[in-house]
Amino acid sequence: MAQHVTARTPGRSCSLLFALSGLLLDSRLLAARILSTGGRGREGGRTSLVQGQIQELTTQKADPPNDLRKREELDEDRLSALDDQLEELDEKRRSVFADLRLIRKRIRRAAPITGAPGRGEQADAQLSPEPAQETGQGTVPPATSNKASARAAEVESSYATEESGISNTGASSTPTGNQESRRPEVAAPFLPTAQPPTSVGEAYARSRELAQAAAANQAVVHLHQQEAARAAAEEERLEAENKRAEAQARAEAEAQANARRAEEAAEAAQRSRALAEEQARARLAAPQEDPDNAFRQYMREEDGEDEMTNPEYQESAAALSRSTGWQQDTIEGKANDAVRSLTNAIGGKKVVRSLQGMLAGLGR
Repeated sequence: MAQHVTARTPGRSCSLLFALSGLLLDSRLLAARILSTGGRGREGGRTSLVQGQIQELTTQKADPPNDLRKREELDEDRLSALDDQLEELDEKRRSVFADLRLIRKRIRRAAPITGAPGRGEQADAQLSPEPAQETGQGTVPPATSNKASARAAEVESSYATEESGISNTGASSTPTGNQESRRPEVAAPFLPTAQPPTSVGEAYARSRELAQAAAANQAVVHLHQQEAARAAAEEERLEAENKRAEAQARAEAEAQANARRAEEAAEAAQRSRALAEEQARARLAAPQEDPDNAFRQYMREEDGEDEMTNPEYQESAAALSRSTGWQQDTIEGKANDAVRSLTNAIGGKKVVRSLQGMLAGLGR
């Protein structure tokens, strides 16, 4: 373990020494807590051995060589526990770096203007962890992390569809050759610095910054979608209002046309009625050819001439004239002329006088 620590750079050695000292202090506090609570703790599986050794050291009187051996074993157990914790931290760091690489790849593919060739690969290389660790026995490759691999696979699968769509749509607009060399170099939009993170906390801070930037972009997209939805709703509302206005205008025009037709029909009926009344008054005011008009009154009753002034007759006559298109006064005048001609043809006044004489003789 000492060789493993001393093989690192001075900055990392200091950080690891501080981490080891903190973990030793945490282990002592944990052991004291376990002793005070009777062994009830969440990490009982790992610290049960430490608790048993502490109890043996406090309850039994061992000789100095045995005590030293037990202390060495206890130190080895603590170092193994620290190694486990360091491995877990390394796995977390690798997982964070995998997420950062995927996010960086997604940003680079989605950017409308790309940077210089090899810039994304250089940033990924800067963000990648150290390839190997040198110890006293030689170069040792880093341990593979199942958790980091699983996390990387999960993130890759979640971004696969979107990245494929971005790459397909952006393939036609990607510059090549001299066009790409003439493009100005654009810095990474979301990475605050090109230096690789020196700690897990910094890596998490950068991941939070990337997440906040992605959330801001998502909020902008959501805002644009809301504005488009509001514009579509406003357009539909205006279209509905226009349709209602057109329907109302058609209904009003139809109502006005019906009112005009009804008014014209009423005026025509009134004119016909006035004309019929005028004709009736003219016939009544005409001088009688005979002083005795009993026969004429009889003929008027038989011909229905006395009913021409009846309102019902006038309404029916006006309706008939509107439906047939004939003029009422013309038809009635022709009918009167026909009756007069027939009367004159069969004797006219002579027949009337003879009939009157006969009636007078019968009356005597």
